[in-house]
Amino acid sequence: LVTQAGRELTLRLAEAGETLGEIALLDGEPRSADATALTAVTGHVLARRDFDLLARRWPDLVPGLALWFARRLRETTEQLESIALYPLEARTARFLLVTLRQLHGEDL
Repeated sequence: LVTQAGRELTLRLAEAGETLGEIALLDGEPRSADATALTAVTGHVLARRDFDLLARRWPDLVPGLALWFARRLRETTEQLESIALYPLEARTARFLLVTLRQLHGEDL
């Protein structure tokens, strides 16, 4: 997200296989943030009408998606908590732990 004054907040760094813009897929509203690629990217687009067809064909898709959204929301809450509530040293330590877990898994 970027303010008119040029202040920027990175909400998430996406890696191969991750999704972007999924909230807009569900509610039909514009995306809540922009995305900028730092490297070459190949992507796939799922149109709302195609998603609706998939959801009708596989009814278990929507409850599974709700669980996935809940997990993502918890991750975002933790990230915003780190940004807003902790001193720089603690934010740095939390960032390093998250990065190490992404690279090496949960069993550090």
